[in-house]
Amino acid sequence: WVDPQTRQDTSGHLRLPGGVQATAMRCVSALKSLKAAQDDTLLDFVVPIINVILHAPCMECRKLLWENFVLDAVRNDVAFGHLFFWALRAVESSPQAKVAVQTDAKRRMHEVQGTICSKAQLKLTLRHLKEANDAVRKGDRVPEVPKSDPNKVSPLVDVCERLIYIGTEIVKVRNQQERLGVLQALIDQEINRYLKDDTPVPAQMLAPHGSSQKRSDAVASILRVNRNEARVLSSKQRAPYMVLMEVEDKPLAEETTA
Repeated sequence: WVDPQTRQDTSGHLRLPGGVQATAMRCVSALKSLKAAQDDTLLDFVVPIINVILHAPCMECRKLLWENFVLDAVRNDVAFGHLFFWALRAVESSPQAKVAVQTDAKRRMHEVQGTICSKAQLKLTLRHLKEANDAVRKGDRVPEVPKSDPNKVSPLVDVCERLIYIGTEIVKVRNQQERLGVLQALIDQEINRYLKDDTPVPAQMLAPHGSSQKRSDAVASILRVNRNEARVLSSKQRAPYMVLMEVEDKPLAEETTA
């Protein structure tokens, strides 16, 4: 990425000479070609790309990669939006990361989050408008619009966050059979009771070999997590568990229209 003779600006950051800038842009073009070809290899590059953006000594390299590839991918592909969000979230919450890196990761994570939220909010707004119009036509009371959560990202991220919380709770229960009961109860209390958002999300990425849709941008609405299919696995130190998530495939055209 950086030529030994690369000059520095007044802030001490490395700057790109013309030839290296062209090389960086060729790298971005190669990544875009992989994305256009729907090559699964690109999925393996998410974490390395974030590492370059957060750690490359050349600030212009970071900027080129972030603005010309990452933000473009996040805006146009809901699956990449989630992958880059989780990659940045891992760094932002890592106790091993330096404070400056955590701060940079958090700032970029919020930018990605805002893009993901905008699609989800549009979908919810359209649904609320339809419900209000239906109520007016029937002469019923207009339903109250729930207060939005500023920390909300998408239904998929919310469910994953709740599953992490459930894992920290059931590990406190020593008896395995009791753990199962607590797991099933928490699935209803923490997840199913709040699953009222049918925004299409890339839920199939949780089971990449089980979906009939092979496109990276395939989406589905999360219906519920089936409490009766939940299982606690045997472990003395931890409390691993399995859950079955029920989803409804959505046409790609519907997500694009929304």
